[in-house]
This record gives sequence, C-alpha cells and structure tokens, in this order.
Amino acid sequence: LAYRRTALVVPLVRDRDGGRVTLNPEGEPLVTYALSAHDGLSVLDGVEASLKILVAAGATHVGTLMHRGSVLELKDGAGAESEQVKSYLRSIRRLGLSPCSLALFSAH
Repeated sequence: LAYRRTALVVPLVRDRDGGRVTLNPEGEPLVTYALSAHDGLSVLDGVEASLKILVAAGATHVGTLMHRGSVLELKDGAGAESEQVKSYLRSIRRLGLSPCSLALFSAH
C-alpha cells in the first residue's frame, strides 16, 4: 500500500432504531445495540456512496473495512458507474452485515 496516498472515508449514518445504555451492577455503562435490518441497509448505502466518491476522485484502489471485504484495483478509466465498480458494489451488498463484520462508531 502507498500510505502517503491513502484516504479513509467514514460514512456518517443516522440510525433509526438505536440502542440503549444502562448501568451494570458495578455502576459501569453497559451498551446494548443490535444493528437493525433498516439501519444495516443505511450503513451499506453509506459505504457504497463513499466508494463512489473515492472512485470519482481518482482512486486506483478502493476497499472497505468489512471483515470479509476485498480491495478493488480499478482498471484505467473505470468510473463510479463502470461495470467493474458496479460489480464490486454488488459483491459488498451480497456480503451484507453480520455481527462483528464491520466496526461501528457512535458520534454525538
């Protein structure tokens, strides 16, 4: 990898279904959160939009931080609407999101 030419994009997605924070018996916070099907699709939409932005900006390689994801090496002239990119995005959708397959963060 060419780290000095690497860009990371974090899609900000608002969840609809949320979770909750309670206290355990020791008084420590306990986070309970399960990604709903609706919110999972929103995350995948964000990942897809982020990849398209990177391709449009001239990226030569794109990938995700998904557990089973792969890196796509773009052919010369492959744009965000090329069949190569569309095929890669379909493969990301097919992988879907399962527990622990993608790091999720909370921002407030």
